[in-house]
Amino acid sequence: MKAYEWYALGAKRGNAQCINNIGLMLETGFEQYDPNYTEAIKQYKVAASMKNTDGIFNLALAYQNGVGIKANDIKAIDLLKQAANQGHGEAQDYLITLGIVRDKSEFIRAKDLEPEYSDDEFEEEEEESEDEQPDDTFQRVHTKAQNRNIDPREQIEVRNLFVNI
Repeated sequence: MKAYEWYALGAKRGNAQCINNIGLMLETGFEQYDPNYTEAIKQYKVAASMKNTDGIFNLALAYQNGVGIKANDIKAIDLLKQAANQGHGEAQDYLITLGIVRDKSEFIRAKDLEPEYSDDEFEEEEEESEDEQPDDTFQRVHTKAQNRNIDPREQIEVRNLFVNI
């Protein structure tokens, strides 16, 4: 319970990584508490809206697996691309494994790009049509990199997030 208390303190102070970590604890369950997928998704959405790449990645996995939220492969892949383009190594590896990109050289330097999502994206979802097609987020980001003369093969350094409590 001690970890949850520390994360809750950090979350109250607006620390997005702590909010994401609370989501992880809620998703897996801890001590005498059973998993609560719905509440975990809420925490991931808050962390993602704060541009936390772990929150975006965990939300993508929830959409991919239909855990706590209606499965949606299109949203999952879009979120994976967003996290990957911001340097999230696991998201990059996941996209490579899925065959969506060939290797990490296809990712661009995130610090030179504007975020591809808005806080509105993580509000309650409306029913989506079954004929919805994947968007061209990756292509748009790649084009932005070319327009800004950024070498798309340039690798992002994956930064570790440290929580100062």
